[in-house]
Amino acid sequence: MAFDGIPSRPSGDALTRKVVAAVSATLADETGLSPDQCDEIAASMCDGQPWQANTALAPKRRCAVAKGNGFVLAFVENMVELTRIGLTAREWEVLTYILKAMEFGNLVELKQRKAAADFGVSPSTMAGYFKTLRAKGVLVENEGHMYINSNLFMKGLASRMSKERADHLHAASNDGGRFKRVMTTPKKKATTGQRHPRVAA
Repeated sequence: MAFDGIPSRPSGDALTRKVVAAVSATLADETGLSPDQCDEIAASMCDGQPWQANTALAPKRRCAVAKGNGFVLAFVENMVELTRIGLTAREWEVLTYILKAMEFGNLVELKQRKAAADFGVSPSTMAGYFKTLRAKGVLVENEGHMYINSNLFMKGLASRMSKERADHLHAASNDGGRFKRVMTTPKKKATTGQRHPRVAA
């Protein structure tokens, strides 16, 4: 893929939607990535983060995840611990509902009142489910934001996100003395001056 003529950083402090849209459109034309993935990469490239495009030749896949089917990463060891902690059937339903609404970087911007209406329960009942999920370490609150614990589930990889969403992903990590930490923060490189969490080996 070639991105000649597209600036690594537009003039001014803020990224312009026009430039991000242009890069995203180029990615969409030349790759099989989803619109969300194209937007993520475009924002990162325009923010000055280094990217490398590789070409790989491989046989056509016999099976792949069909478009429109959302998925997240789940970490097995911590899922085992979560089963020991125990969630009720309804708590699992609420968790699944929140996972569907979760953004890249594990940020959850969901109105509990809407969730209550969708489940046909009172707002106080739904608030109780959220409180229980926080107490069990599934939901994490950090600096006014709500996340799903990135030691359990992860939507997207920090290395493929904008810095803002990678920071959210890191803020979503809370072992609570129960879960194994799955991300490490690599040593700061003098050439980039940026620090992103990565999935631990």
